[in-house]
Amino acid sequence: TEGQDRALGNLYRTITEEGHVKWICIDHYHLAYKEQDQQAFVTAVELNGGQYDPHLGKVTVRLGSEIEAAGFFEAVAKTRRMDELYVIFDWEGITSDLEALGDTLESAAVSILRLDIRRFRTPSKLQSPYMQQALARCINLSSMKLIHIVLPVDFIEFSKLQPKRISFPPKLSFEVVSRLGGLEELVKRGLKKLAKILKSNSTLTVLDLGNTLIGDNGAMVLSGALRTNSTLTTLHLSYNSIGDNGAMALSEALKTNSTLTTLGLRRASVGDNGAVALSEALKSNSTLTNLSLRSNLIREDGAVALSKALKTNSTLTSLDLWDNSIGNNGTVALSEALKTNLTLIFLSLHYNSIGDDGAVALSEALKTNSTLTTLSLCNNSIGENGAVAISGALKTNPTLTILSLRNNSIGDNGAAALSEALLTNSSLTHLYLTKNSIGENGAVALSEALKTNSALIALDLSFNPIRGNGAAALSEAIKINSSVKVWR
Repeated sequence: TEGQDRALGNLYRTITEEGHVKWICIDHYHLAYKEQDQQAFVTAVELNGGQYDPHLGKVTVRLGSEIEAAGFFEAVAKTRRMDELYVIFDWEGITSDLEALGDTLESAAVSILRLDIRRFRTPSKLQSPYMQQALARCINLSSMKLIHIVLPVDFIEFSKLQPKRISFPPKLSFEVVSRLGGLEELVKRGLKKLAKILKSNSTLTVLDLGNTLIGDNGAMVLSGALRTNSTLTTLHLSYNSIGDNGAMALSEALKTNSTLTTLGLRRASVGDNGAVALSEALKSNSTLTNLSLRSNLIREDGAVALSKALKTNSTLTSLDLWDNSIGNNGTVALSEALKTNLTLIFLSLHYNSIGDDGAVALSEALKTNSTLTTLSLCNNSIGENGAVAISGALKTNPTLTILSLRNNSIGDNGAAALSEALLTNSSLTHLYLTKNSIGENGAVALSEALKTNSALIALDLSFNPIRGNGAAALSEAIKINSSVKVWR
């Protein structure tokens, strides 16, 4: 061949720009050639806003069109130095795009694939088998070890695909998400059909049906499938009016389901009755770790029920009650649970009108609780007394790292109390005090604490009337303690 004719022992014949023959070491030639291809590959990744980790051989890229994909695939085929690929097809792709991806994966011998095709065009009945075949080819490549695929909800049947390799098959999982137009697609396919697939599916791990208006009947249908499904770990039904009836149905499923770890019910019209039902399920459920009930209709009774569940539950680590109406009595109940609960690490009570009484109750819990790391108390009408109580708890609490008191009214005295806590506290890393009527005196007090505190890395004092001496004191503190970032 021409390449062999150019080689003589360990030398390789090249032609200079002037037309002269130049013999160079063949190893050096191959190295330079590979470096050129490698640079072209890195450039192709960066042009698409992607990232490349040469140490891990990992590429993360979002492809916006067929043309962008073609350029990227060509560069990959030349370098063949990619072990892991996370690729998002950010356009209405079709079967041929999956076929091109398959060619690229095969040439690069990718072993870990994370593929997002949520924007793919819904195939016709005639085209659907061909698209499934193209996807199956990617799954069954001999180099594959781990595969996670994000599908739009109308591709739910694709999640039935299984690796054909009997020996050392790749670990395969699917994530199904809603998208614009998802309601029509979901209604067309039918919730009952979706539930039927869930009952027997062994690869679907994430199901996001947010904002599809499935209602309480849809939640009931899904809960039936959850009782037997053994692979789904994440379910999002946020922005659907499932109401108390839907929450009750889901709670029955949670009593027997042993795989679901995350349940998202944000803005789902869940009230006290729904919260009570979910609380009963939490008493026996041993797998759920994250529960979001943000922006619902939960009041004191619902909070009391949740507090009873937290006294016995030993798996829940995150509870989001942002934007409900639990009030100070509901907060008092939750605080009692925090005194004995040993697993919760994240609690959001943002927008719950807990007031100073609620803050005082939480401070008592913080004196004994040793697991909570994040506490959000934004927009809760907490004043000076509440801040003083929380500050007292911070002097002894060894675990809280993030505290948000945004949009309250702690004032200068509250800030001064927090500064005293910061003199001894060694665990708090983030403190958010946006919009708290903190003036010069409060800023000066906090500045003194910053000079010696070595744990805090973020202090947000934005939208406070801090001027003159307060601003100067903060600037001086930052010069002494360069590890903390202060917003003002």
